[in-house]
Amino acid sequence: MKLFIELYQLQHMFGCPCRDDTNQIKTVMYGNAKRARWSSQSEKYAANSHIFENNLLTEDLKSERTRQIESMVTTELLTYNKQQEEAVLVAHAACSVIVNVKGAGGYLLFVSRAGVVNLTNACLDHWDSLLLLGKELQGEETEKKKSKKELKAIVTAFSKDNLKFVKLAKGLYATGNAPSIWMLGRMVADKPEFSVESALQQSHAFTTNQIQRETDFYVAMDTVLKQAGMMDHQSFASGCYYKYSCIDMGTLLNNSGGLFDLSKRTALAYVEALIKGMPSAKRNSFANSNLPDFVMVILRNKGCNVNLSNAFIVPVKGTDLVSDSLKRLSEYWNKMQGCYPDDFNVPAFYYSTIDGANSKWNNVESLNNLLLQVGNAIDALKE
Repeated sequence: MKLFIELYQLQHMFGCPCRDDTNQIKTVMYGNAKRARWSSQSEKYAANSHIFENNLLTEDLKSERTRQIESMVTTELLTYNKQQEEAVLVAHAACSVIVNVKGAGGYLLFVSRAGVVNLTNACLDHWDSLLLLGKELQGEETEKKKSKKELKAIVTAFSKDNLKFVKLAKGLYATGNAPSIWMLGRMVADKPEFSVESALQQSHAFTTNQIQRETDFYVAMDTVLKQAGMMDHQSFASGCYYKYSCIDMGTLLNNSGGLFDLSKRTALAYVEALIKGMPSAKRNSFANSNLPDFVMVILRNKGCNVNLSNAFIVPVKGTDLVSDSLKRLSEYWNKMQGCYPDDFNVPAFYYSTIDGANSKWNNVESLNNLLLQVGNAIDALKE
């Protein structure tokens, strides 16, 4: 069972969709020329947010990447009329056992709604023992603050004496109804058995053209004094971004435990969201919510997935960057098909606002029709 859903996009905009640690637009040297870019992490976050903000998947399927698991479990425990102080201690104790000795504050963890409920139920079933552990970890029995080594020893001893709780608490890592985790993956460095391989490969988007980073000097007015209240500057650039994504349906189905219908809905939701979702940096300043002018999907059931970014090693020049970029992509496709015929004799479907698409590609005219083709390819896996 193999299907790569490969998504290729051309999207022109100006602004600062993704910033670096100095608050400047992110760039990359590609083909010895500076390009604007936005990171794969920001693209995945934007897509995942778009899905749940627009009800492409229901809220009960949402997962969270957070350090706030203790707080989430505490909130759940309070719905059972537990005292605030005790709920905090129990949640801290539980997270110290099942996440790490620092509780849930050590690192970001991607967890499902069902996982938080599972850990909450485990806390309720072992309330008294966890409350005692929580008090011990917080040093209520002694004024001396415990070292990390001492805390770890306490947690280890508790875990050995409460194996039933540990088994139940591992439900925190459940992924039964967690499409975001299936798609985006999860790394748990100190508990690799709970890591999940990502079904999505996402490139950094970059401009097909060389950019000149520009600076916007701006003034925020003090409307009472009728004078400048603050002055600052913000970098930005203009260009045609090339974006590439690949969804591995085999990995997605494996992550979901074979839940075919929900896996299909997940794949379709992410295809749409990867097209419509946008990193949100400086959006209110630039209103750069431009949709792609060209979108193509390749449905590949053989060979390896192929990023066509090398079509733009030489920066695209000219007055119509989108059209010229599409022509460059089409020409590169023909060259690669000549070199690797088996890998490029695959179904390709696109829609576009511009001319210049390869005659070997199938024009489906709209996003809805593109999603229909993707859905049909996924259904074929069932046969």
